[in-house]
Amino acid sequence: MGRVLLIIGGVVGCIVLVIGVLVLISALAQPDANQSDEVVGSALFIGVGLVVAAPCLFFAYRMTPPVRFGSANASAEASRQASRIGASGAMPPPPKPAMVKTLARIGASTVGLLEPSERVLVSFLGTNRSAGAVVAGAAFGVIGSAIAASRSGAVFVTITDRRVIALIAGAYGGLASNVALIESRSTVSAKFPKGLFGQRSFTIKGAGGGSVTAAVTKPWRPEASMAIELLAPSAMTQIGVIR
Repeated sequence: MGRVLLIIGGVVGCIVLVIGVLVLISALAQPDANQSDEVVGSALFIGVGLVVAAPCLFFAYRMTPPVRFGSANASAEASRQASRIGASGAMPPPPKPAMVKTLARIGASTVGLLEPSERVLVSFLGTNRSAGAVVAGAAFGVIGSAIAASRSGAVFVTITDRRVIALIAGAYGGLASNVALIESRSTVSAKFPKGLFGQRSFTIKGAGGGSVTAAVTKPWRPEASMAIELLAPSAMTQIGVIR
């Protein structure tokens, strides 16, 4: 949705820009007593068109989902993860159809980062609430928040039998574009406390300085709770029996 609005804004800006150029050409080709006013008016149209079209088209281009190796197998990865969820002992419900598409995004974003024979145990989606994302939204208002969310509004958290992987992605679609944290499970601390009005935030911090905070909606809370169990010290002794 955000990308569509940006494309529409870019098209409108281009139309205004073209109108300004045509008026300018007409004023220069057929000079008259109002030429100066027509030149000023056309310059205004050109300026407004550039101010609107340039950022809209730039961010729409940046939001275009990249093509990455492994994305064709995303649905298969999502299906494999669904079968692994029950094998860990904590039993969140099977993912709903609406969640499978998101699991495919997470799987496609994560598969290239996995080590040989590394097994995904659970993954989930959160809304980015890290300090940088919150500050960006507050600084630039509603439009700035929408643009920021389009690039870094989502967090993909994946727990494997070895590591914790947290990736930053756009809130409206596409694969992850940045790595927030990749560390051994033994060096990562995690919190998932109950919040006011039912809101809950999942926070992970690594020994290497990486950290991320994500608000977790109700459909993904079973997976987030399972991640907390897997990151508990006692869970490390259970890895050998997970299949």
